[in-house]
This record gives sequence, C-alpha cells and structure tokens, in this order.
Amino acid sequence: MLFLGAGDIGKAMISRLTETGMAGKIEISVCDPYFNNTDIQTTSEITAIYPTLEAAQLNGAYDVIVIAIAPELFGKLAHLMKLVTTRQSLVISVMPGINVETLRHNHAYSVVRAMPNIGAKSGHSATGCYAGPYVTEAGRAIATRLLQTIGSVYWVKEESHLHAVTAISGCGPAYFFAFTEALAKAGISLGLPDDLALDLAIDTLHSASASLHADRSPARLRDEVTTPRGVTAAALKLFGEENNLETLVRRATKAANDRSTDLE
Repeated sequence: MLFLGAGDIGKAMISRLTETGMAGKIEISVCDPYFNNTDIQTTSEITAIYPTLEAAQLNGAYDVIVIAIAPELFGKLAHLMKLVTTRQSLVISVMPGINVETLRHNHAYSVVRAMPNIGAKSGHSATGCYAGPYVTEAGRAIATRLLQTIGSVYWVKEESHLHAVTAISGCGPAYFFAFTEALAKAGISLGLPDDLALDLAIDTLHSASASLHADRSPARLRDEVTTPRGVTAAALKLFGEENNLETLVRRATKAANDRSTDLE
C-alpha cells in the first residue's frame, strides 16, 4: 500500500492502521517529500518513504494507493500515477473536489472517493464513500476495512451525493464547534466566568453527543429533556419560531453543498 501524501488525514490513517494491528499485515509505503518520521510514533511499521512517485516506482506497482494530498497538487501528479499502478490497483482518494473521471486520468485502475472529517484523528470520523466504475465487491470491502480504522463508513450510490456528505459530515464538526462557541458566549452574557461557560458548553455537548450515539433518535432525546412549559421549552420555542434553527441550518448546508459543487 502506498500513501501519496501524509497530511492530517494520511497520518491519521497510518496511525490508526498501526494502532489496530493492520499495519503488521500489509506493507505500507509513504510518498511525501515533507514526511517527518516523528509524525508517526510507530514508523517501524512503514516499509519505505519516498520523496517522489518516480522514486516510489522502484518498489513496483501497488495494490492500494491512498491519495491524501492537497487537491491542487493532483494535476501535477496525475500523469505519474501510471508509474505506481496497474489495472488491478485500487485508488482511494480522500481529496475533496476531484471527481472519479479526473482521478482515473485515462488510467485503468479503479477509484473509490472518500470524504472523512476531522474525527479521523481520534478514530471517530464519519466518512462518506463512493465507488467508481470497475470497483469490485472485494475493492469495496478493502476500502471499507481501511477507512473503518478512522471511524464509521457510509456508502452513497451517486457521486454527486458526496457534495451533500461534505456539507453534513465534512463541514459538520465546524458547525458543532461554532455552536459550542455561541453557547459559551451565551453563558458569559448571563454572568458566568469565561472558562466556566466554555467548560460547561463543551462537556454538555459532549454528553449530548454520547447520548445520541447510544440512542440515535434526536427527537426522542430532545423530548426527554424538555418539560412542557418548562425552562428548556422556553429556549426551544425561540429556536422553533418560524423554523429559525432549521431554516438557518438548511441555508448553511446548502451554501456548503453549492460551494463543494463549484469546486469540482
């Protein structure tokens, strides 16, 4: 297996592969001129580190290649993919904004597109995936197993749905963080010390997330917390007026979806 690029997502995948023991079952090589051995604690699991694809081809073709570089760099490297692939190679791209047709670049290998999020660093990514033409069931299984090392994996049937995946799970953590900031600032406006307001906001949202993970019914959990004509109901009434919260979220995610579409 070759990692083309070892940025945040690439490093997260390599780290999780080693932590889960999968790295001991496969040979992992890295192609990244800026890769630092100290970035990964278990570098002994990495077979080779190459500065360029020309150098990486010395090891022959690879069964699986994970492309984890910045999207703007791919155009310069696309024609070199033939050096490290064959018709049987499976290419897994975690780059946003580059479709399967562009990724194949007239080569014969099969392509899976994946959209992880920041949770990959802790093994809690919600990753949306799309299998391009010629990806076999075995190829899907390989991609699923690899990506499950960084979190949950969800497959979409249409490549265009990855824009929605980006808007919901790719960008979603930022919405969560923004709400956390807003909740903390609200606490400060009510007289709480800054650090206490932030700690309460973070730990409250963390506990709410844990409850959601176990129950997976936000409506039922909301009802459990909300007493009719109670304190929570007073706040939720404002969120619900003219569908304020829902409308704002729909507008925000549509803007993200549209921007993702424009970039591709």
